[in-house]
Amino acid sequence: MKIQTTKYGLCTVKKHKYQTNGNLGLSLVDEDGCPITYISTNILPLAENEFCANIFNIGSTLWNDIATSGLFEKTGEKVPSGFCEYPVCKLLVEID
Repeated sequence: MKIQTTKYGLCTVKKHKYQTNGNLGLSLVDEDGCPITYISTNILPLAENEFCANIFNIGSTLWNDIATSGLFEKTGEKVPSGFCEYPVCKLLVEID
C-alpha cells in the first residue's frame, strides 16, 4: 500500500513479523526505499492483523497522514507500556 505524506512524498507500507512473538509489524519507507518510521510497536501478543500503533514516536503530521490513509481502524483497546498507552489497531488492507 502507498501513502501520500506531507513531508516525505509517496511512501510504501512494508509488512513484517516481529521475531520475538510473530506480531504484525508495519514500517514506512520513501520512494527510494529509505526507512521513514515504524508504524507499529511490539509490546505483547495480539490477534492476527492487529498491531499497537507507535503514536508516541511519530510526529503529528506524519501520523495524521498514516491514520487517514485507510490502512487501519482503531479497535478501542489500549495496551499499557511504561507511562504510555498504545492504541490497538486492525489492518484493513492486504499488504504483501
